[in-house]
Amino acid sequence: CLKVQYPGVADAIDSDLNSVLRLLTLTNFIKRDADVDTWLAEIRRLLHEEVDYLLEAEKTERFYALLKGHPILRVPKVYSQYTSKRLLVTSFEEGIAVSDVAAAEFSQAQRNLLGKTFLQLFLQEVFEWGTLQTDPNFGNYRIRKNAKGKPELVLLDFGSVMDYPASFLRPLQQVMMGAYRNDMPLLRQATIDLGVMKNEFPESVHKDFAALCCLLLEPF
Repeated sequence: CLKVQYPGVADAIDSDLNSVLRLLTLTNFIKRDADVDTWLAEIRRLLHEEVDYLLEAEKTERFYALLKGHPILRVPKVYSQYTSKRLLVTSFEEGIAVSDVAAAEFSQAQRNLLGKTFLQLFLQEVFEWGTLQTDPNFGNYRIRKNAKGKPELVLLDFGSVMDYPASFLRPLQQVMMGAYRNDMPLLRQATIDLGVMKNEFPESVHKDFAALCCLLLEPF
């Protein structure tokens, strides 16, 4: 499987971002300050990383090693001898999109198993590895049945994988555990530590955000 980068994409990142920033500033949609500059620098860094296929190959190989031998999860094998900064070469992995009508052929038990496996993967990323796939859209996954008729979940596109420090992961974990246990004091402090809430926000805002977190964690 060949992933070939469209010519000029990498070179256009900085100019395109600068144009968007000028437009947002001129229309007063945002005010240019240190926070905006920090945000823009992070976006710029992430976009440049996503067009570096040598880096994506390295991240793919990391997940390949982490999930080698997994009963359900599959990661393409990277052929590093053919891979370059603008060309990624991996094994071709059969499968259909999650939204494909053929997915109806999977039994409810098989669908449940795939969903449980996907959730387990996310929890491992957050609580064990500290490495997250930050672009988990359905286009990055394929499902299939192996020769024995068992379901498998193929993971694709590791260009946006990010490693996070404990200073971010710890409060994120506490947000999840606070919402899971319906522990409002823990949840409140964790959202503040994470930086998404501030202590001086109205109490109604804290309660509403806590309710939202609990709603999102309910499937767990």
